[in-house]
Amino acid sequence: YMRLLDAGPKSGAFDELRAEYYEALSEARAAELRQADLVFATCISSRRGGLTAALQAEGAPWLRQAIIDEAGQAPEPETLCPLTLARDVRSVVLVGDPKQLRPIIKSPAAQRLGLNVSLLERIGHAPGARPH
Repeated sequence: YMRLLDAGPKSGAFDELRAEYYEALSEARAAELRQADLVFATCISSRRGGLTAALQAEGAPWLRQAIIDEAGQAPEPETLCPLTLARDVRSVVLVGDPKQLRPIIKSPAAQRLGLNVSLLERIGHAPGARPH
């Protein structure tokens, strides 16, 4: 990182140094993840490349459970983001209250398409659902 700062953005070596920095950062994140018992991330940050790459790297932990907080106010696609990383989970827990703040969607077209309904609310209204 210091080499990158010392070179500055106008340096001819800046792009190469930046690529080296991001590679080292990715390796450090993967090493941290291999040591973790718990991983906390927002729905959106769970789809950032660094976490995705770290969870796909050799020796990455197997995610057994996904707990999604504030699931009553997250748009459904946003709630699905962490689940794409946890493909083999044994359980998914959606925490929230769909009767409080719903997803805030300002686009009328997106509302008509159902993006103003959370996954928690959609599951709660499914036939046979028994929300707790």
